[in-house]
Amino acid sequence: MRFFCEFETKDLPVSYRIIFVSMIKDILKKEDEILYRKLFIYGDDKKNKATKSYTFAVLLKNPKIDDERIQFEGNVRWFFSSPDPKILINVYNGLKRLNTFSYREEKLDLKKITLLPQKVIGDETVVFKTLSPIHIKDKSGKPLSIRDENFSRELNYISDISLKNYRGYGIKKPLRFEPVNMKKVVVKERISGFDKGEFLYIEAWKGVFKLSGALEDLRDLYELGVGFRRNQGFGMIEVI
Repeated sequence: MRFFCEFETKDLPVSYRIIFVSMIKDILKKEDEILYRKLFIYGDDKKNKATKSYTFAVLLKNPKIDDERIQFEGNVRWFFSSPDPKILINVYNGLKRLNTFSYREEKLDLKKITLLPQKVIGDETVVFKTLSPIHIKDKSGKPLSIRDENFSRELNYISDISLKNYRGYGIKKPLRFEPVNMKKVVVKERISGFDKGEFLYIEAWKGVFKLSGALEDLRDLYELGVGFRRNQGFGMIEVI
């Protein structure tokens, strides 16, 4: 299940994804405290680092960077996806009650919210496009190119974890990833607690690709997203 919103704002910081991460957390905390704690709190008020069963994407028309700010045309288009109806309904309902969201000096005015039809996946090979870039890394944290021999292994690894956290079991059979028309992007993000500089630079990939695997896995990954940092605005995909 998925929906999209339109927000009005003059511009955004280059590291804009943290605004929407914060918005999701704030909404869930207000809508369902128990669900919020299950997703984000572990034990005695420790941060839960487990993957969450949702992803999102931010689309900006003709973006231009000017001194750490992004200028763009029209409204911010924000897409949200989750196979978990409890998560999706709470975020959707919370947004409908929201007129304006503020994060530090940033302000977003909600103008529109629309549920999107679900596309049917009926084949074990599907052509997808990225709505937000896919980030894959190895065990040491090194970002991997789609041409790296370990890319497929690590894609299967994180997909197995994402599916297991959502439904209790992982991939039914190995996924096969085939790039069709993809390019590397470097995303600049401000990370709280990151001690190697003010910003973190995240290598990721956007474009069109084929993904082959078990039908149930493909259907769930379509809604969960693909790769690492899905809950931070990476890995949202669409069927084409």
